Amino acid sequence: SSLDDIIGSDRTSLRLAVCSSFGPGWLVPRLASFYAAHPDIDLQLRLYAQDPDQTAQVADAFITAQEVKPGFAAVHL
Repeated sequence: SSLDDIIGSDRTSLRLAVCSSFGPGWLVPRLASFYAAHPDIDLQLRLYAQDPDQTAQVADAFITAQEVKPGFAAVHL
């Protein structure tokens, strides 16, 4: 919602880019409980094998083990 206000988009999906080992290995088994708790969120997963091109064209949020490029904010999980 905040991103939509900032960039002026009316998308209804949240795009999450995750590395190809984290997605299937950790995230996917937890999706059922996420959807049960947040049925109104349309989550699109983008899996990547290499360091992703960190732009809004790829995803709204990235989970990466790589160093974040200048101009992007990071939160240590």
